[in-house]
Amino acid sequence: MIPEIGHLALIIAFVFAMGLAVIPMWGAVRGNSAALNLAPTLAMGVLLFVGIAFAMLAVSFLKDDFSVAVVAANSNSLLPAIFKFSALWGNHEAPFYSGCSYYLGGWRRCHGSVMDCQA
Repeated sequence: MIPEIGHLALIIAFVFAMGLAVIPMWGAVRGNSAALNLAPTLAMGVLLFVGIAFAMLAVSFLKDDFSVAVVAANSNSLLPAIFKFSALWGNHEAPFYSGCSYYLGGWRRCHGSVMDCQA
C-alpha cells in the first residue's frame, strides 16, 4: 500500500505542476491577478506531494518492500537501516524528488507572491 500512496502523490504533484504551468500563464495573458496569485499555492502543493512521494520511497526502502523495482535493484534485507536509507541516492529517483523539492521550496521563498514582481 505504501508504494501506491507514493504513486498517487506523484500523480497529484503532476496535476499541480500542470496547473502551475498553465494557470499563471493564462492569468498573465488575461491580466487576472487571482490566477497569478495562485502560483505560490500550486508550487507548495507540488512540493508537498513530491515530499510525500519521497517519504513513501524511503519507507519502502526501510521496510524492504521488494515489490518496488528500485528497492529490489538497490537494497537488500541484510543492510542496516542507515544504508537502506542512503540507498535512496543509489538510484536516479531520489535525486529527482529532492531536486524538485529544493527547487520549488527555493522558488517559493524567493518569489513569494507573483504580484510583487511586477513593476
